[in-house]
Amino acid sequence: MKPVISVELMRKSDAYTIETAVPSKTLMYRAGKAVFEAAHPKDNSVIVCGSGNNAGDGYVIALEMAKAGLKATLLLLEHKFSTDGLFYFEQCKAAGIDVIYADEYTSFAPYSDIIDCIFGTGFKGEPRGIAGNIIDKINASGKRVISVDINSGLNGDNGLYTKCVVSDITVSIGYLKTGFFLGDASRVIGSLTNVDIGIELCGKPCLLAENESELPDKYELADIPESPDPIASLISVAQGRYIRWKNIVTNGTDTFIIAGGTYCGN
Repeated sequence: MKPVISVELMRKSDAYTIETAVPSKTLMYRAGKAVFEAAHPKDNSVIVCGSGNNAGDGYVIALEMAKAGLKATLLLLEHKFSTDGLFYFEQCKAAGIDVIYADEYTSFAPYSDIIDCIFGTGFKGEPRGIAGNIIDKINASGKRVISVDINSGLNGDNGLYTKCVVSDITVSIGYLKTGFFLGDASRVIGSLTNVDIGIELCGKPCLLAENESELPDKYELADIPESPDPIASLISVAQGRYIRWKNIVTNGTDTFIIAGGTYCGN
């Protein structure tokens, strides 16, 4: 069974890998290249970038498209960059890749695919301002939408959102996140795949069960209130016995999540 992890475990594993094995710019390059190879963006795609490392992945995708002879346009929500993101943004400028800035008049009509690199897995809350406006326009565009690592606006732990990008394909980076299989995620993820970029896992993951036959033979049904962290809530009351709430089964030590129909991937 495939590992499924929390946003915090992803953050710790990413930091550990950078500290001990792989430079952060190398990981970012691997991520963007892997998404490009998994999603096959079309010529004349637009890459919508926020200000963090998720945007940095988008800059690498633009570079890979240029290498393949495909036109990419970078649509920036603001002129703000992470350190590694700026490194690859400067390469995009040197390569002559078009850069434009989002405003109230932004239209996606001229483009083929839309590549969503606005927010990463650490985002919580409701997208507001220009980000919220652009997400609305992406969802109304009728274009093929590729979300990089996570759908912008989706909570990576619990799968809840107030507003988020609706994707045709979401390419998860490193490890699948628990939020892909919980809450309302199945309503906004068309298909889901994961790409391995060499991040070393430094904690115990949940396990993705593709069907009921992969679950423990016996479990009790649990009645717990809705929670922003349902896995932690269930673990806290398991006390060594297997219990189930919706598509989560745990005994407090080993936790299984049933895929629920969104996972198709590698």
